[in-house]
Amino acid sequence: MPVGQMRIVIAADSAGRPLLEAIAAHLAARADLSVTDLSPASGTKSEYYADTAERAALALAEGRFDRGVLFCGTGIG
Repeated sequence: MPVGQMRIVIAADSAGRPLLEAIAAHLAARADLSVTDLSPASGTKSEYYADTAERAALALAEGRFDRGVLFCGTGIG
């Protein structure tokens, strides 16, 4: 990772996946950002939002990322 790049983790449940994909494409176009998606692979078994959010939150708490963005179907996330 180049020096000065902000590390961003993103994750979504199956209902939030379309919005995540749009935002991820926008973020990936920025050279100053490193974006990692911790969502379940598209087309795999669906996962509860809470499980997806926990995985991203733990990665943030461990210091692996600087910021995180979560997406869900209800908009509560």
